[in-house]
Amino acid sequence: MDIHNSDEPWYITYHFVWGPMRSKACLVGDIASRLQALVEEKADVLSFETRTLIIMPDRVYLAAAAPPTLAPHRIVCQIKALTSRALRDEFPELTRIPTLWTRAYLVVAGDELTAEEVIRRYEATLSPRRHAVVHVRRSRFPTEVKTFGHPRNSRRLDVRSTTLHYDLTTNMKDMYSDAKVRTLPGE
Repeated sequence: MDIHNSDEPWYITYHFVWGPMRSKACLVGDIASRLQALVEEKADVLSFETRTLIIMPDRVYLAAAAPPTLAPHRIVCQIKALTSRALRDEFPELTRIPTLWTRAYLVVAGDELTAEEVIRRYEATLSPRRHAVVHVRRSRFPTEVKTFGHPRNSRRLDVRSTTLHYDLTTNMKDMYSDAKVRTLPGE
């Protein structure tokens, strides 16, 4: 087949995945249905075809067939800009987070990819959640410290050590054998 003399339009299939700020599970109910309508509206304006649109509570998957003259960055940025503004104006509960969408997104080109595979790739690129870190200096008396990070990981600690860097994802006794740490009752 001669590609230069063909009358058929050429399309590239792009797979996009992006999510709301702080992975907030806010894309449900009326918000999800309005997001779908806005994406389809923007597809008509930019002249690309939406093949698959999956809206999960904490991320969006879009498979789009676009002409080669339309950059994938332009597609996703235009969609995110339109939907962020419109959804935040219509649903005031979305203004509790600083911005609706993160700057990050994943784009993969190809016809044979599945939504599950692309979403798995997106999840692999996400950085792990912040871990709580405590910095304590030596004092004469036990120091009670409230750790920072996710509330589920937060603990009150009674710590005696010169300088302690305590990451809640590791076992402290293995790393700092001279430190004495105990979790206070009640938390």
